[in-house]
Amino acid sequence: MSSRGGYFGRPATAVYWLVETLLARISDKLIAVSQQTVDDLVRLRVAPRERFAVIPIGLDLGALLCLPAEPDADTRALLDIADDDVVLAFVGRLVRIKRVDVLLRALALALPDAPALRLLIVGDGELRDELEALATALGIADRVVFLGFRFDLERIASGTDVAVLSSDNEGTPVALIEAGAAARPSIATDVGGRGRDRRPRHGQARASTRSAGVRGSAGRGRTRRRLRARLGTAARERVAPAYRAERLIADIEQLYGVLVAERFVDG
Repeated sequence: MSSRGGYFGRPATAVYWLVETLLARISDKLIAVSQQTVDDLVRLRVAPRERFAVIPIGLDLGALLCLPAEPDADTRALLDIADDDVVLAFVGRLVRIKRVDVLLRALALALPDAPALRLLIVGDGELRDELEALATALGIADRVVFLGFRFDLERIASGTDVAVLSSDNEGTPVALIEAGAAARPSIATDVGGRGRDRRPRHGQARASTRSAGVRGSAGRGRTRRRLRARLGTAARERVAPAYRAERLIADIEQLYGVLVAERFVDG
């Protein structure tokens, strides 16, 4: 659904809310990708809570699940990244709600204590010029690489150490799921119904929009590398069964079966 706050301007949000509310009235069940999404839509009075079913998304993760937990040296060389750099990767649209500006400011705060940090920004959007100018103004342009829109996300993931997300709002943060499938730990703001999953043993860390979480990922030594690999492996073990496409299909089939059975009973 599209009426959740922050994605569109007020007129568009109002239209989406009206359309979704009307459609909800004639729907047997509404599917949300997380409990947080349900909470938001109930708060927006799209439909009562009992009308929703929570079914997390499912993705084709095959290629990502095959990547080694350690970053690939050849990929890093292609991206002109030093072997001892600690590479953070943001993947997403360059729009307001993603708050990439906050990510850049966090990096600027962290760099004096963690000079090994390097940030890859993968994606494009209306704010790219503004964000590039901000990186220059903060004096970190040499530590930030704007890669634009890419089709080779598996290759990008293979060359990075940690995935980062700074959004104000998310339905389900696909970039973090894909990072977990690639055995990469992540640092993220508490959005997308995934706060309860951001525990160190699951390869994810909840972070404020300040520099602490970013700085904490920056160790260059072997111990830190082994820790990132261990956390990445834990993230993969959690993500693989939870977000496979096969699980999504099975959940949808089960829901449809229940709805059909209820319809026959009521009939």
